[in-house]
Amino acid sequence: MSAGVAAISPLDLRTGLTHVFETMFFRSVESIPPDAGFTCPAFLVTVGFEGEAAGFCELVMTAAEAAGLASDFLGCDAEQQTPDQDRVVEVLCELGNMVCGHILSLSAPGSLFQILPPSCSSLAADSGLPDVTWSRFQLDDGQVAVRIVFRSEGTQPLLRAI
Repeated sequence: MSAGVAAISPLDLRTGLTHVFETMFFRSVESIPPDAGFTCPAFLVTVGFEGEAAGFCELVMTAAEAAGLASDFLGCDAEQQTPDQDRVVEVLCELGNMVCGHILSLSAPGSLFQILPPSCSSLAADSGLPDVTWSRFQLDDGQVAVRIVFRSEGTQPLLRAI
């Protein structure tokens, strides 16, 4: 990690996530313990970044919250059906871009990063993710877990989209 890039603090993580969810998706965000149960099925979004530091941001969101979030973001009214999975994935990828970029800008103001194209995949109930190393948050209709890992820490993203 570059000397100009500090580690991501829990406060930056929560502040960045809260800002994106409250301003872009009109969702309230509450921290929950890292060992809280997580309901699957879920989606895993991975967003890589390069620049003064390289790594990736990963979010896991429950399927129920993802569907509601996509519906609200796309402006579906109550009579319309929930968006299909492809549209949900598009919204989650955009969410991943926003969260990753905002958290990095809080953590390393003035640093330059390139946000790489996001990927999104389904997460099975038996995946064991997210584990206790992720920060977890309660949203209106479900949960989200997030982590940012710098490549200098020797960790690779968990999954890549098919």
